[in-house]
Amino acid sequence: MQDDKIFFAADANGLGVELAAYNGTNTFTFDFNLGAGSSNPELVQFEDDLYVIANDGTYDQLYKYLCGTNFMQITSETQGDVTQFLANRGDEYLYTVSTQFVKQIKSTIDNNGI
Repeated sequence: MQDDKIFFAADANGLGVELAAYNGTNTFTFDFNLGAGSSNPELVQFEDDLYVIANDGTYDQLYKYLCGTNFMQITSETQGDVTQFLANRGDEYLYTVSTQFVKQIKSTIDNNGI
């Protein structure tokens, strides 16, 4: 639960499996997938923050919940999927990325969704 919302993955009326949130009155859907198909979101709680690993249509990316209906894209991986979120210290985010050949730990600076 974040910001008085309950977050969960749900089949979203033809969009596939997407992130949903319920605030006691309304249900919201967050579609991270830029193409057709499921985002297959995985929720991660770290300290007081909520993160989501979700497929953007090509790779799994990392997003941070800001508030309301706003998520900030942390990663823009093009060589592999974000597989696990590890930590956040200030503007540095630590997560693992898998490729065909190697699993590596990377950090990135908050890019404000760019």
